[in-house]
Amino acid sequence: VYGPASKKNQQKMWVKLRIQYQYNNALKRAGLFPKFSSTHIMRHSMGTITRMVTGSMDSAQAVTGHKDIKMAQHYSSMTR
Repeated sequence: VYGPASKKNQQKMWVKLRIQYQYNNALKRAGLFPKFSSTHIMRHSMGTITRMVTGSMDSAQAVTGHKDIKMAQHYSSMTR
């Protein structure tokens, strides 16, 4: 995902792993693990929350980090 192992890429990987570790520990304490065991769900949540609060698809796109507006719309879907 991050390409060749540079120092910056290694730091990104460690940050990602630390976030996943903390997220999964919180889920275990809440009794929700492993049903929501992917941090990927946070991308959906942040896109949806941003869209609900701001009403802006551009903001949701910035939060999810997608270049394609259609993918950002998918991640910020408010219909479930």
